[in-house]
Amino acid sequence: MVEQSLLRSFFRYVSMSICSMLAISCYVLADTYFIAGGVGSAGLAALNIVIPAYMVISACGLLLGMGGATLFSIEIGRKSSKEILQSIFTTVILLGVGVGTVLALLGWAIPNSIAHVLGATEGIRPLATVYIRTMGTFAPAFVVSQILVCFVRNDGQPNLAMGAMIVSSFSNIVLDYLFVYPLHMGMFGAALATGISPVISISISLCHWFKKENHLRLNGRSLAGKWIVSVVKTGTPHFIGELSSGIVICLFNVVIGTISGEVAIAAYGIIANVALVILAIFNGISQGVQPLMGCSFGAGKQEDLKKLFYLAAGLALMLGGVFYAFCAAGAAEIVEVFNKEGLDALVEITVPGIHMYFSAFLFAGINVVAATYFSVILRPKAAFLDAALRGFLLPVPLVLLFAVWLGITGVWLSVPTAECLTLLIVLILYRKQWGSTR
Repeated sequence: MVEQSLLRSFFRYVSMSICSMLAISCYVLADTYFIAGGVGSAGLAALNIVIPAYMVISACGLLLGMGGATLFSIEIGRKSSKEILQSIFTTVILLGVGVGTVLALLGWAIPNSIAHVLGATEGIRPLATVYIRTMGTFAPAFVVSQILVCFVRNDGQPNLAMGAMIVSSFSNIVLDYLFVYPLHMGMFGAALATGISPVISISISLCHWFKKENHLRLNGRSLAGKWIVSVVKTGTPHFIGELSSGIVICLFNVVIGTISGEVAIAAYGIIANVALVILAIFNGISQGVQPLMGCSFGAGKQEDLKKLFYLAAGLALMLGGVFYAFCAAGAAEIVEVFNKEGLDALVEITVPGIHMYFSAFLFAGINVVAATYFSVILRPKAAFLDAALRGFLLPVPLVLLFAVWLGITGVWLSVPTAECLTLLIVLILYRKQWGSTR
């Protein structure tokens, strides 16, 4: 990978990763759109309640997938043997199956309790419970599909990784429509469509097994528990980034529900789901540049590593500005897409929320890229601090404090404030890291 032109490799990997992440976020939006039309505002509120549960599953997949794939790319840069590469892959896959099975059992055993903890009111709890139980059934597939996509991308096949995610995501959109409208399956249908998606992704990713350059082999003799700690340490920032998003959404639902009720929760559902699309693009930049950073670090090419960070951070900053300007200008139109019942109150709450909340995009992209950079150079404390600050250490106290001072306006302002403060600390950590290497 690193032998190619650096700029060409960067745009190849990043563009395909962005397309992959956009495909995932598209099916989240599809769920939102079809549930809003087929179930109504109660279904929309219920969907926003269960998003944190989905993010727990996704966070586990990223923990193992990104953690293992980062070590995998570093070992490729070091030109390690196939046995070492297979050892990392086999260990991570087995961990993924185990973790996914535990999550599936929880989804089946206590879905009502999970919905209650996530803030579901009595009116929307039955809808949330159905979604959690159905989605939980497919938890092993969600986790394994995340792992496979990360490893396939790091094994030199970003195009196949992109194809797996795009095809599975658009299959989900088609199934969403089919299950919710013609078949009238409601929340269960939307959840079933989402659950089938990772199964399709796994099927496509497995095509990599038939390629000669494939290093991804399950090998029981290569299984090594020594990788577990390294995988967890390296993947923890990605885990925190995804999991904390779910925690913050859960907290915001509770705070917003206390301030303004279910219509405001639905408003936040629109904002949060659209924001997830933009954040998916930032994650696409981060995950796309990670294999190149890993190989550069493993090969000891520090200047290439630095250039890759600047390219990724610069692209994230530029796109963040474009997205904020676009969403701020078209806020009313964005709300109209999801406001199938024509609620004036939903418009009045959501439009100003978009203007304030989405200013976070000016800072968030660089923070996401920086967490991956610190992970790749094996600085887990810096990566953890980055992810934790923007994930929960700043948003949680800020939303509680700002909500008391400014009400719903304070809720919208808490996220951009947290991202801005995180960026200031990230810049200090970055300068300190490069100062120590001179």
